[in-house]
Amino acid sequence: MEWLGLDQFFQRQVHLVETHTRIGRRVYDLMGTDSKGLVFVPFCLHIFKIFIDIGTRIGYNRVMVEIVAEIGINHNGSLATAKDMIDAARDCGADTCKFQIFNADLTNDGDLNLWFTLQKTQLLPAQIIALRDYCQKRGMGFLCSAFDRPSIDTLVAMGETRIKIPSSRNNIPEYMAYVDKQPFTDVVYATGASNTFSCPIKDKRVILVECISAYPCDPSRFVFTDWPPWGLSDHSMSWEACIAAVACGACYIEKHFTLDQNAEGPDHKASLNPAQFKQMVREIHSVEQILSNMYKVVLPEERSTVARKIRHDVSQYM
Repeated sequence: MEWLGLDQFFQRQVHLVETHTRIGRRVYDLMGTDSKGLVFVPFCLHIFKIFIDIGTRIGYNRVMVEIVAEIGINHNGSLATAKDMIDAARDCGADTCKFQIFNADLTNDGDLNLWFTLQKTQLLPAQIIALRDYCQKRGMGFLCSAFDRPSIDTLVAMGETRIKIPSSRNNIPEYMAYVDKQPFTDVVYATGASNTFSCPIKDKRVILVECISAYPCDPSRFVFTDWPPWGLSDHSMSWEACIAAVACGACYIEKHFTLDQNAEGPDHKASLNPAQFKQMVREIHSVEQILSNMYKVVLPEERSTVARKIRHDVSQYM
């Protein structure tokens, strides 16, 4: 079976929109030029719904879910630890490792404790480049959220085509406008601390990511959208919400990852350890397999049941 990547997914969506437009124009023509054409309107609307159903089933659920290990600042400022975490995430089945790039002096909001944490965990541009290169060497995807202008500029200078917009920046128009002017082609847009699923960036491919800006968060408060493509950044203590999101059509799952939940740092407690992350990946792939089943057929293990149906004495119903 062929899985659709994000490029193919977007192409499929464009094709569906074009198809729906042609159907809509045909309905308009029928209504405007011939009153008898109204008879065909229900039929056209029915066909329109079929296109939506098929497009959703093929172009939405069959997108391979990208599983992102959010290393974030759990490396505690150590490049060696960050590389060890990349290796561990790869062994767990993650597709992508995500990091955070920021300038502590520009990111801090006046909280002295936060400033000390950021100072300890911030990575230099050269270290970010080294981690990107190590991800590539290990066959892993690389993603980074940037919290300030110099950090955005670093990703641009690195030639990165994708950026994660953190929830703490999604309501800052100047930040969003600056990202929009950069040559990124793809944006992962976190919607934490927001009351909308819309993104002001219009000229790039955007994945809307449901997120609750609390550590840990209550997974029962998540709101899943039905407008693809979308994903989930889960800060809860478990991963049930991730499984539910995949079942509902999410194509992007991001979960905090740590080597030791008892390590020093603000995010370790709300992160999955390698054993937990591996189990989450296994369950996500199980759901993907279920969603890939397109047609109802008699399975080999059902043949004995079919045989019993044939032998069943139907004369008793006569």
